[in-house]
Amino acid sequence: MHDQSAGGVPSRSAYWIGEIPYRQPDDTFMPDTIDDWRGNRLLRHLVERLNAEHPFIDLNTHSLWALLTARRGLVHDHPATGRALAHRAVAALDSDRISAQSRQELTSIVYSLRTEGITGTGTGR
Repeated sequence: MHDQSAGGVPSRSAYWIGEIPYRQPDDTFMPDTIDDWRGNRLLRHLVERLNAEHPFIDLNTHSLWALLTARRGLVHDHPATGRALAHRAVAALDSDRISAQSRQELTSIVYSLRTEGITGTGTGR
């Protein structure tokens, strides 16, 4: 998925948390800057906020899904963050407080993590 909304979501989030280190005069850069930053800072930021009780759980889930769709393999840059993501995603899926879209996106994330050998157990199996 590489339409403007998919590229814009992680770029917008990366910009606001400071991963994109240069100032922008408006938001026209967002779909075009996907190659200007890696996403490690944004991944950690979103994983820390992946909690079904968080008021923006659905936004955080969609941002995670969009980031991982745009940055295949990002979770391997910092394995502990990948394991935390697996653990938190499964916990959120066990909740009844997430939207149907978040449930679908988290299921996709968990499946992708498992196919890459990343689980919340720390063993990779």
